[in-house]
Parts: sequence; structure tokens; C-alpha cells
Amino acid sequence: MESEISRQIGVLERRVANLEAFQTALPSPWENNRACSMEESETYLQDGVTLAGTAALHGHPSIQGQSGLPTCALLQQSWENAAQVFAALGHPTRLRLLRAVLSGMTRTAQLAQLKDLGSAGPLYHHLRELVAAGWLKSAGRGLHHVPTERVIPLLTMLVASEALGPAEEVTCEPT
Repeated sequence: MESEISRQIGVLERRVANLEAFQTALPSPWENNRACSMEESETYLQDGVTLAGTAALHGHPSIQGQSGLPTCALLQQSWENAAQVFAALGHPTRLRLLRAVLSGMTRTAQLAQLKDLGSAGPLYHHLRELVAAGWLKSAGRGLHHVPTERVIPLLTMLVASEALGPAEEVTCEPT
């Protein structure tokens, strides 16, 4: 009986040490403008989820980012807080707007020219929803941009959706 208790204490001590190491060792998202290596991710999150990526966007230097949480933290938090963030991405027009902004169309007048967008009213409605959820920031005078800290999470969500096909037919030009 005593050896079982000692074993369980040892398991708990290792779990606490892992959590403490995660809290102190995991760089904050976007720290040092680099993503951690897979080995670093495994060290930080032996039971957790990490997202990381690098994106070269139109007219901007390469953006690198990472973020992660232990599985227990993900399961203990209120997921309802994420509803507005996901809801803002739940409309095809909003996804088209985000893609256009990431591709360099940052002016409201340019976005209004997108095919099948309709009148200015729906455009402003969708832009407001994206701004409210943090996916876009208004820079004044009809300018919009995706905040740097949201680029990698946005692109990661697209990859995670599994809705996009393989990149066999896509030709990527250097930026």
C-alpha cells in the first residue's frame, strides 16, 4: 500500500514539475519572433497542444509565431469564450475579406471591389464583426490589417479545418 502511495506521489510530482516547467520555459507567443522547434515543443508540452508557423505576407517581413497550452488547461477553461472568435470566421465573406487583407488589399475601397460582395452595408457589417473578434484592426482612414499576433492562429485554423485541398496545383511566388 505504501509503495502505491509513493508511486502516485512520484507521478504527481512529475506532473507538477512539467506544468511548472511549461509556465516558465515556454516562450510567450511571438517571443523572439521565432517558432520553437519540435523538440522544444515536446519538452514544453508533453501533454498539450502547440501551434506554430511562419508566414511571408504581401509587403511585410516574415511573421513567425507560436503558442501552446497543456491539455488540462484547455479542458478546464470555458470554451464559450471562444464562440465570438470562431463565429466571426463562420461566414465565407469574412474569410474572403481576411484573405484579401492578408494579400495586400487593406483599404475599404479595395475590399468593396471584391466580386459578389454586394453593397457597402454588408461590407461594413462584416468588417465590424472581424474587428470585434480581434481578427482585424482598423488603422483609420479606411485601412485595415490583421494583427501580427493573429496571423499564425488564423492560418493554423485554416489548416486545422481540413477544408483546404492539397497544395499540388498552387504555385507560390517569393514575396
